[in-house]
Amino acid sequence: MNKLRILVADDEVLMCEELLAQFEQYQDIEVLAVCHDGDDALLKIKELKPDIVFLDIQMSGKTGLEVAANLTKQISPPIIVFLTAYADHAVKAFAVDAVDYVLKPFDDKDIQRVISKLRKIMAAKALEKNIGTSSRGDNNRKFCVHHSGRFEVIDNEQILYFYAKDRLVFIQTADDRHFSVKSSLNELEEKLDHKQFMRCHRNYIVNMEQIKHLENWFNRGYMLILKGDLKTEVPVSRLFVKRLKEFLEFE
Repeated sequence: MNKLRILVADDEVLMCEELLAQFEQYQDIEVLAVCHDGDDALLKIKELKPDIVFLDIQMSGKTGLEVAANLTKQISPPIIVFLTAYADHAVKAFAVDAVDYVLKPFDDKDIQRVISKLRKIMAAKALEKNIGTSSRGDNNRKFCVHHSGRFEVIDNEQILYFYAKDRLVFIQTADDRHFSVKSSLNELEEKLDHKQFMRCHRNYIVNMEQIKHLENWFNRGYMLILKGDLKTEVPVSRLFVKRLKEFLEFE
């Protein structure tokens, strides 16, 4: 049985004790640490790498929201559940990708609801990881496309990105050529080497080895600036930012 590895951060000692007493009812919960201020919580989270953090919104030092905002920069941030005495803080909680919040004072039903949700999320993440590991075996190393009456062979290293336009899918190469392909972006996503290519937008799959730098884009997304003489830009929509952080370590 895989345990839910949890860290608790709340400056109210009695509240922490009550939460720990609730957790004792569950055999699949392991509490790694209890912190009483935001700065200590951030250090312990980076050191212990818990799966889940129960985080008080209002704490001394860094607030829970500041801690959460810092954690979202990590490659694989923990799941965040906020603890708060104020219902109007819920909107702020979800703005930093919290999966849920618990209103104080809480009871066993509140904790049971959250634990049930966390189990489902962790199970889905484990399944996604297993599927990803099993499906990333043999990948296409070259593409052979029909062009100008002949078959053109394109190495993966030549590809900047794949893109969809007007219901067609194209390859964009580093030497500024475009080739039409028969596969959909979803089909290409399954075929390509996931260590090199990333779906970054519903209309784009980018070669991560061709990234030069990133710029902030609207709605908390990014714009990828690719290598080459031409300034080639590829968007990363908010939906795919988490996947981007699995490739790049944000400091």
